[in-house]
Amino acid sequence: MLTLDLIDRLLASTIVPREAKLAAVESWRRELASMRDKRQDCRRLERRLAAASRVLAARRTWNALGQYLSGALAPAPEPMGYPRQ
Repeated sequence: MLTLDLIDRLLASTIVPREAKLAAVESWRRELASMRDKRQDCRRLERRLAAASRVLAARRTWNALGQYLSGALAPAPEPMGYPRQ
């Protein structure tokens, strides 16, 4: 199952080549886009994957990495009516 932790671990990996990371991120984005029943977690995953895709597709700059990390490390708002597990 795709989780936010899995995405973060993939991006932090120094073993997985950059091209393989980008291919995985783009594949996950297509899979999520094809889902019709979108819950709150799916939308958060889509946003995280979109940010990861921009960072991985861009030239290696500290600015792009900093932008991704600032978004990834920001606390996510609690979905209304659903306790966080």
